[in-house]
Amino acid sequence: SRFPFAVGTGGKSNLPYIIGIIVLAAAAALFLMRGKKNKIEVA
Repeated sequence: SRFPFAVGTGGKSNLPYIIGIIVLAAAAALFLMRGKKNKIEVA
């Protein structure tokens, strides 16, 4: 539902929003991977 709105706002103003999502997703994935590794090492 957010994509049509993002496209309507324009590319330049939409870029930081996309970058923010990518960075957030990457950080979350890294956190999950580290959490799994820590659990495996502890076990």
